[in-house]
Amino acid sequence: MENKNILAAVFFTSVIIMLINPFLSAPSSISDTDPSTYIIVPTIMLPLFSAFIFKNKINVERKAKDIYFGFLLFALFIIFTAYLHYFFSFFFMSFRLYMLIFPLAIASLVITIFGFRSINSFKAIIIYSIFASPILLAPIFSLNQAFAEINAKIVYYLLHFINSSISFQAPISIYYKNYIIGIGESCVGIGALIGLIMFLIPVAYLFNGKASRKVIWVISGFALMLLLNILRMFAIAFAWFYYGPNSTISILHSFAGMTIFYLTIIIMILISGLFELKIPKFDLRKNEKNRGKRPKTVYMLIPIIYALIYFSASISFQNYLSISPYLQYSKVPLSGQPFANFVSTNVNTSGFHSIAYTFSNSSEIILLTNSTFNSSNPIAIFITEPNKQEEKALFSNMSIYAYSKFSGLNGVNIEIYKVGYNGSTYFLAIEQLPYVQGSSYNIMGEYGIFPEKAGEINMSCSYDSFYSTFYTLFDLGFYNSTISKQLENVYCLNQKIFR
Repeated sequence: MENKNILAAVFFTSVIIMLINPFLSAPSSISDTDPSTYIIVPTIMLPLFSAFIFKNKINVERKAKDIYFGFLLFALFIIFTAYLHYFFSFFFMSFRLYMLIFPLAIASLVITIFGFRSINSFKAIIIYSIFASPILLAPIFSLNQAFAEINAKIVYYLLHFINSSISFQAPISIYYKNYIIGIGESCVGIGALIGLIMFLIPVAYLFNGKASRKVIWVISGFALMLLLNILRMFAIAFAWFYYGPNSTISILHSFAGMTIFYLTIIIMILISGLFELKIPKFDLRKNEKNRGKRPKTVYMLIPIIYALIYFSASISFQNYLSISPYLQYSKVPLSGQPFANFVSTNVNTSGFHSIAYTFSNSSEIILLTNSTFNSSNPIAIFITEPNKQEEKALFSNMSIYAYSKFSGLNGVNIEIYKVGYNGSTYFLAIEQLPYVQGSSYNIMGEYGIFPEKAGEINMSCSYDSFYSTFYTLFDLGFYNSTISKQLENVYCLNQKIFR
């Protein structure tokens, strides 16, 4: 029998290595105004969950073919990661799509270390890991404002019960004399409540007890935090109305929310016995039985190699551009001075001779031209809201000679085409960037038209070579070094313009 303690340590270590970059690229804390930031909690708890799994008896039933099956799952994990990035560009990081398929990575480790038959023992952590991507809970984020309004009404009714002269104005304002308090999203963020549940679930798994009791315990933790937060808002509002604004109340308001988060966790752990839940005891005699013979090196080395491969492939995640999934519910037009300022900040307009503004519905179209190569056939840059139908119509009148997609160091994908139109050859560069203003966003499409000579200049620049290589394996022109270099030259020229 193999030493299960060593195998458990290998699994735990592999999970930690794989999660280093996802952790470093995650939000540092839960934001009161952005529910999607709850993902920091499952990201932190996943390594602990991977240790809690071993409170149960894990049988090693590995067969020779399992190592190949584990390799297949890991290969699929890497390929799916690359192609999710390929199709979704900066949305890949925004929705942390790599965590959506992280169960494949966990399954590959389990099968390689313990065997296919042991996968059932790890189903809890496999399911839990999916929630480190906010995409599953994204529909709930739209309820953040409505949830704040409900809490504002509750606080108002409590205050009104004490003093009937206190009034309410929809959606979130409470009045008394010359004072007004708004119970906004920052006071009752859904993200903190989701984060609490994500913290309690692994702890509930660690406890010994009935599953029904664990579910009630987690729900009770949710209810307790909700209650404590309402009492917090009531107490602050009461003090504000009766004692007036002061620095002490402001300070209490600023950190009381996070204090309640940790206080709820402490209370729920302390009262877990009331739910007939107990922390498992570490049995030295049972642990002694796990000390069998040392596992073969291959079963310890391969999972670590997998983890290091993914660590290397995910280092660039820390530099990737992203937007909060919460912003998807509010769209800002690409127009006005803020949009012009955004363009001037992100586009190097030096050397461009003309800038024209025209309007299309609520969005502007910005045209920039540069006659560096040819005054009658200049570089032309269009910046506007993307239109897939117009793009499709454009390409229907062109002949596509070559195509490649590059992933920038910021995780944004740029498509480069070599096309023919009306007897002339051009290069097209297409990319999309998030345009964020306050709590709203839009997609800014950047379309670059370059003359054929642009492909002949010898330029080099940096891009994410790992993912770009995956992208171009099946692209037109990839295996033609001349065309491949032309596409890269245009990409680098495009990057000099769009800084």
